[in-house]
Amino acid sequence: HVQLVVRELNAKHADATQSDLQRLYKWYYGHVAPVSGTDDPELAAIAAKAVEGATTDAEKAARLYAWVQSNIKYVAVEDGMNGFVPAPAIKVCSDRYGDCKGMANLLRALLVNEGLDAHVAWTGSRELPYSYDELPSTASDDHMIVVLRNDTGHIFLDATSDQCPYGLPSFYIQGKEVLMSVDSDHFELLRAPVIPASDNALFDTVHVHVEGTDLVGTGIMRLRGMQRASWNTMLNWVPKDKWNDQLRAAHMKFNNRYQPDSITVTGREDRNAELVMRYQFRIPGVVTTTGGERFLPLDLEFPWRDEHYQADRKEPVERMYCTVEHYVTILDPAPGATVSHLPTATEKNDPLFGYSCNYSSTPAG
Repeated sequence: HVQLVVRELNAKHADATQSDLQRLYKWYYGHVAPVSGTDDPELAAIAAKAVEGATTDAEKAARLYAWVQSNIKYVAVEDGMNGFVPAPAIKVCSDRYGDCKGMANLLRALLVNEGLDAHVAWTGSRELPYSYDELPSTASDDHMIVVLRNDTGHIFLDATSDQCPYGLPSFYIQGKEVLMSVDSDHFELLRAPVIPASDNALFDTVHVHVEGTDLVGTGIMRLRGMQRASWNTMLNWVPKDKWNDQLRAAHMKFNNRYQPDSITVTGREDRNAELVMRYQFRIPGVVTTTGGERFLPLDLEFPWRDEHYQADRKEPVERMYCTVEHYVTILDPAPGATVSHLPTATEKNDPLFGYSCNYSSTPAG
């Protein structure tokens, strides 16, 4: 494809001393400056109430971020110049909805009202392959966020991601350049970090026992970071009486006979806490008996079950975010039963992908 960029312009007010990115920023700033006011009694009152009892700037920022995530609905408005001009913060607050620019403008206003060093910033979702150096134009970004400066660096806050934990950039801007506004003449060109896999962890531990030919068990799943955000978003979309179906569809164990039940979830309200899901399940007909021995599956998870790629594929495979997943199956054997065979341990280590499978038994069986 081809992208066109104006490198030279013969105009009365052209400034030949500015770079392409400086001219782009000047144009962007001209759209946000008229609506960047923060001195409004209603906004000040909302900010003060939201941070009541907070003792640190980090706690204040987290509460204000959560307030916007919880109270403002994301609705994209891109007709005409509304694709570039944010709605005033007080209008977004009163309407209780806004696009990314309006939500960023409101979040910045609330943070500034509490004395925090917050700035609106432009960035591109990962669907856009360009950098500002390669293509200093509006084609390089399609999103607006807030960057909070503190003693340790920069915190990237995307209010449109309503389940994103405070301190983590939303998954669709990780690794992307961020053009942060400072004032009419100055900006900072930053890069949103890619969150390590260990911060986006899933831990699923199940205890199972045999009932006839069925494998029956209880499980506890703990989710952090983007894993937590993704799962809580799914739960928000689905009525509570359909959670069993959602867990079965999103987290099938062994085969399609899997029957989850009695799901309870804690930690849904605190975006920075672990999301904990407790459940019961049954997998009928997976235990077989031959020659006086019972055979049953302990590898219940197949995270890449539906992912098949051609051997000659040239394009890379992209994930929404880096993640690590831990699955543990603990068998409670019947009285007097002993373990006669365990599968061989296996592993694969690669800078981009890896796994390990280990099996063990206690002296009691």
